[in-house]
Amino acid sequence: MYCDNFYSPYLFSLYVQQKPLSAAITGSSTAPLVPKCDASVQTDNDILTDESPEFAARPPPCLKREMITSTNMFREIDRRVADTPEYETLQELVENICKYTKNDLFKVRAIFRWITINIKFDWKYMGVNMSSEEILKCGEGVCKDYCQLFADM
Repeated sequence: MYCDNFYSPYLFSLYVQQKPLSAAITGSSTAPLVPKCDASVQTDNDILTDESPEFAARPPPCLKREMITSTNMFREIDRRVADTPEYETLQELVENICKYTKNDLFKVRAIFRWITINIKFDWKYMGVNMSSEEILKCGEGVCKDYCQLFADM
């Protein structure tokens, strides 16, 4: 493997010599080598594309095991979520799910459990854009629908 010439300070090409697939299958060692090109772009730090300081990665305030000492702490909220009454709107559903939670951690757990209990995964919704209300109505979706519903709740 070797680097070819640099076209600019930011763009360069890398060539790798490798055997073609036909030579690998037949075991022929006389087949010609085929150049493979991979181009990459390196940019300077740009104020428009760099991550804003308020969204920069930072360590959590505590470890997960310090925050969640045992899954038994969620037993009561899980039971209540499983018995959630009928609802008319997304807002009403969220109010019913979260009315017995004591903090944000329990709200997140309650919403997570409600979604995993009530929304079934179905591949036929891959590539289908639905609103949260449509997801609730049909009770099915894929990963993006789970995420969308969780964010809207």
